[in-house]
Amino acid sequence: MYCFSCLRPLDSSMHGKCRRCGLAFRDEDPESYKHTYSALDHLRSWPAGIALSAVIGLVGLSVLIFMLRVQFGTKESALFWHIGVGLAIGGSGGLYAGWTRSWIARGLLLTECVIFFWAAFVGGVGAWFTTWQSMPNAPDDAYDDTGILGAVLVGWVPAALFVGGVFATTLWMRKHFASSIQQMSEPSIDSGAY
Repeated sequence: MYCFSCLRPLDSSMHGKCRRCGLAFRDEDPESYKHTYSALDHLRSWPAGIALSAVIGLVGLSVLIFMLRVQFGTKESALFWHIGVGLAIGGSGGLYAGWTRSWIARGLLLTECVIFFWAAFVGGVGAWFTTWQSMPNAPDDAYDDTGILGAVLVGWVPAALFVGGVFATTLWMRKHFASSIQQMSEPSIDSGAY
């Protein structure tokens, strides 16, 4: 028997409540707990979370290095592709961080995804200016360094907001799912058959 929310092993000595997350269960009600620990549940453990953070880190670094070598036709496409890569890496890491149970893996994933989103944002702004400067008769604004400096200094704010928002939404959905399961099983739990 496992808790629906945190996957902690349950037994009858817990008096109908998970000690880790507080979700109610009942031995006699098979719909109030999870019966098996599946392969997907193993992906929520801390070793899998750390391994996945390493994979996301390597893939993200490889993609960002590749993006440095690509020549973009327009400054808009340069910014679009860099921001798109940042959104993909940050979104996938934030999603998994909200799904995993390990706070160590969550911390690693959230930190590296904010850094990758920030790096993609700075790279996009840099590619924007580089593409703008390579155009014939580029205006003086194309050679202004304040845009890149601003991206370096403040680019982590949208990165942290986006990755943190995906993480918080995933956590909320997970807890909402667990509480809806608890509400479905509450009539049998509160029926007084303890």
